[in-house]
Parts: sequence; C-alpha cells; structure tokens
Amino acid sequence: MLKISSDVVDSPIIATTVLETGIMVNILRAKVDYDEGIIIISILGDPAQQHKVVERLKEKGVEVSKLE
Repeated sequence: MLKISSDVVDSPIIATTVLETGIMVNILRAKVDYDEGIIIISILGDPAQQHKVVERLKEKGVEVSKLE
C-alpha cells in the first residue's frame, strides 16, 4: 500500500518509477484526493526487483507498507 502526501500527490510517481526501474506495477485500487492518496499496487518481478521499486518509491517521499 502506498500513502502519498500532499507534497507529491500531483507528481507522476508510479509512472516515473516504472520508467526508471523497468519493472511493471499493477494498480489494484486507488483513492487520490488533492491533499493525499492511498494506492494499493502489485509489483511484478522477483523479490530483488520488488525491493528496488519499494526503495525508489520511498526516495520519492512515498510511505510504503506491505499488505498481508
């Protein structure tokens, strides 16, 4: 699950992360308002690739948590 703050909610965070890493991301559910966003995604690839995407999202100011 991604929690996006008002600081970065207007940025194309998922698109740029996919372009930068080359790793596909599926958006399963999203609720984005002008001041915050909650997005549930599935990251394709092996665990190392998934970790790469998570780290890149965190670098961009996104709060990332794993749903079980």
